[in-house]
Amino acid sequence: LRIGFRDPRGAHGYLVGRDSLVEEVAGRLSGSAHCIAALHGESGAGKTVAAIAVGFATLAELPWQEFMQGSSPLTFRQELARFARTHATGLAADAEEEEAVEAARR
Repeated sequence: LRIGFRDPRGAHGYLVGRDSLVEEVAGRLSGSAHCIAALHGESGAGKTVAAIAVGFATLAELPWQEFMQGSSPLTFRQELARFARTHATGLAADAEEEEAVEAARR
């Protein structure tokens, strides 16, 4: 989980009305060896804050997490490419975006 986020849950948190969503998604992620979760909805609905809360809720079970912004298809492709260039075995750090996105999908 990237440093810089603070836990939005709890008495001094800023997450409101999403406890059941956070619990459900955290349970799915914690209960699976390989799982991806995508939150979607209207702008301003609290998706990003909920995703950060899920990250904190699963931190003990899943200490290695990647938070990706997906506000548009272009942004998400760039995030996938960045992830692959950093973590995909055998992929060059300067790989073209298409090659990096395919590597991330594998």
